[in-house]
Amino acid sequence: MTNTILRPMTRNWLTASCSAIALVLAAAGGAQAQSTTASISGTVANGANADIVATNVQNGSVRRAHAGADGGYILVGVEPGTYKIVATAGGKSSVQTATVQIGQAANLDITLDNAADAAAGRSPDELVVVAKRLHEKHNSEVATNITPRQIENLPQDSRNVLNFAGLVAGVVIPTDPTQKSFSSGGQPPNQTNVFIDGANLKNNILQGGLVGQDSSRGNPFSQEAIQEFRVLVQNFKAEYEQGGTSIITAVTKSGTNEFHGTAYGEYQNNALRAENHFDALNHNVIPPYTRWQYGANFGGPIIKDKLFFFLNYEGNHETGQQSVNFSSTFASPVITPLGTQPGFSQFNGTFSKPFDEKVFFAKLTMFASENDQINLTGSYRRDNETLGFGNQTSYDTRLQRLNTVEGITLNWKHTGAGWFNQQQQQQHQPPTLLY
Repeated sequence: MTNTILRPMTRNWLTASCSAIALVLAAAGGAQAQSTTASISGTVANGANADIVATNVQNGSVRRAHAGADGGYILVGVEPGTYKIVATAGGKSSVQTATVQIGQAANLDITLDNAADAAAGRSPDELVVVAKRLHEKHNSEVATNITPRQIENLPQDSRNVLNFAGLVAGVVIPTDPTQKSFSSGGQPPNQTNVFIDGANLKNNILQGGLVGQDSSRGNPFSQEAIQEFRVLVQNFKAEYEQGGTSIITAVTKSGTNEFHGTAYGEYQNNALRAENHFDALNHNVIPPYTRWQYGANFGGPIIKDKLFFFLNYEGNHETGQQSVNFSSTFASPVITPLGTQPGFSQFNGTFSKPFDEKVFFAKLTMFASENDQINLTGSYRRDNETLGFGNQTSYDTRLQRLNTVEGITLNWKHTGAGWFNQQQQQQHQPPTLLY
């Protein structure tokens, strides 16, 4: 049987502006883009009409602002990352480094205290750099940021990136290995939503909340491809559609001005697992079990400060095991156990339950100018699993499920003097389940 899940496509634009980029994918389905950037604002003390330049230390992208007569300034459309922020006015300069996270409305007040350096003729690049921690301004959203450091250093067995959302109060991560989703506020997972690079991954048909996660062991997205994300649990804006209790908005990694790559692998077998209690009780023969989870990524510059690439692959191969037991352990004392009746004991045992997943992700980032950034991303995920048996459901009733999810997104961000415009096209192929 073939069951194709269709997810309705919507075509919404953040602005009414037209561009050649939009025409490239005019035939593709559109999607409303959610904010994947941040802003930095504050006051330059005694810095009327100061010039502020924020340079991303990893890829050289630049954001500029001009302070008003009162020294107030704002940098909009700031990509998450670490920036060197230089403010100059009246022969004085200040240089600081600061890290901004996704979705933050960060505050950074600046004091021009390097008059001696400027008087000595030293340029801003030669001034002492002061590290600064940004503080988020008042925001109606109730949200928590999951940082790159947490994703890189906190251990977890399944490498499901959504598990980090469990660090947020009120968010629940299921223990069922076939439910790689999350929930909050006591509501089911279908009341949540996930956005990656502004692309909506909502499943409008099944109950998992996230596309392809209703009954899959597969991770929805490779952990190594996610840079950071933000979990919103209250007061989020209407642009985060189709989420009643909580929202995750994530950004993926990009290439930088240096070539970087990682590789990892994990192996597990029967010797590293505890024996199931019922398998031991019924003296079941345990089939071999293995789990291989591995991956690699690589990124870097194509043209320094201008064009970058990032590639990621993750694989997960598991033989799995599931017990079938028609026995008195599960039967009423007044009923003859099915496992002792002729024709039923032959169904008892522990059987192999194989699972295979492949996840690919690729990204091109181009800074066409200081004010224009273009991202083209493509993702592909394929799961293949045997399921539908276990406990008092015989192995003969098993199902074979094939789950394929793929998508491509083109995103253009344009920054002006105190304003920011984002336009996005998304073509997303919903999952196809084959039994």
